[in-house]
This record gives sequence, C-alpha cells and structure tokens, in this order.
Amino acid sequence: MDVLLYMGFFVILHTGSGRKLNGNKKNMQVFLRSIDMKIVHVLLYAGMIIFVFIVAGGCGKKQDGLSSSDTHQDSGGNEEKIVVTEIENTSRFSQIINQNEIVMVDFYADWCGPCRQLKPVIHDIARKFSGKAAVVAVNVDRLRELAIEYGISGIPDVRVFKGGSPVKQFVGVQPANIYSEYLRGITAE
Repeated sequence: MDVLLYMGFFVILHTGSGRKLNGNKKNMQVFLRSIDMKIVHVLLYAGMIIFVFIVAGGCGKKQDGLSSSDTHQDSGGNEEKIVVTEIENTSRFSQIINQNEIVMVDFYADWCGPCRQLKPVIHDIARKFSGKAAVVAVNVDRLRELAIEYGISGIPDVRVFKGGSPVKQFVGVQPANIYSEYLRGITAE
C-alpha cells in the first residue's frame, strides 16, 4: 500500500507544473522520505524473517529437541549414529552433568557462524569419546539462564565438566585436536 502511495506522489511531483506544486513540494518530499523509511523497515523485517528460515531451518526443526544426530561412516563403510544431546531445560542440564563423570558442553547459537563451523567437530568428538564422555549442546538464546549462570559472554564456548564441576573452558573455535587431547587426558585420569 505504501509503495502505491509513493508511486502516486512521485507521479504528482514530477508531472505537475512547478508553480502549482511549489507550495506543497517541501511537504510532499518530507512525506515521501517517511514513506521511504517505512519501505526500508518492511524490507528489513522481511529480510530478517527469510534469514531466520534459511539459517535456522525454519519450521522443519525437531519438536522433541532431545538430541541432534548425524550419521557417520566408519573406516569399514558402516554407518554409525553420532548423538549430541540438545539441552532444552535447566533440569535436564543438571541431570546430565550430575549423572556423567565427564561432560563436554557446547554453548552455541543458531545464528553464530563459528558455532556452525564447530558443530562437525563436536559431533566427531561425541563419536570418538562415546561411552567415555557425554557431549551436549546448549542454545544460549533458548536457555539464557544457563548462559548467565556460567558467565557465557562469547560463543562458541565449550566447557568440560568433571564430577559435576566445570574444569576447562574453550572460547571460540579451536583446532579439533585441542578438544580431543584435553578429553583424552581427562578420561585417562
């Protein structure tokens, strides 16, 4: 609707005689600028909505939210399931931290590029340390209270818990071997 108004005033401005519009030309230009801003806002909102659906996967997300799994082929060509538990609430987080001796937690956000870059590394670690360490992911946008509790100020933030207490923190994307070497050392203790 605003676009039609804009087009209409544009036609009036540029087809009318200068004398007839001179008195109202300044008012029309101010009005046209406000319409331009409305168009910009509409386009920005539409762009954000499209971005969310493209990046976050839109409405096709899993509803249970308990785990995110990918498949991986081992050296024999067999397909195995890699499971990284997606934490949906603080009580589930506490339960996993307290029930497992060693837990690696990936604090991330869907919109974070480095977090998406780290995801395959986290899944690889889950595969390598299956049975030795639990690997979980916490979306800081959905579980702000956990992000605040653990002082997450930058993502990705990977924390390792042993016996229910945090023992190591990695901020930003690290080389895959850094995570693996640390877990190898802590699981051997």
